[in-house]
Amino acid sequence: MKIRLDNTENEEKSAAKQVIEGVEKQYQSFNDWIAIKEDDNIPIFLVKLIARVLGIGFMIVSSPFILLILIIAVLVAL
Repeated sequence: MKIRLDNTENEEKSAAKQVIEGVEKQYQSFNDWIAIKEDDNIPIFLVKLIARVLGIGFMIVSSPFILLILIIAVLVAL
């Protein structure tokens, strides 16, 4: 027996899609800001490199907390 999903969900933006799109825009703007270009001098290069390392570190440190929040949200929804 096959279950078909209703296609009305695809037409409207769900809250999850809006959050994901917002996070994607924020990450893209951060990534554009710290992109290393050929005409950057050494101090700017170092600042961008440190910002990139700190950004990656922040994502690694915050990922377990986000995962825990998602698990709690699923358990509450059940």
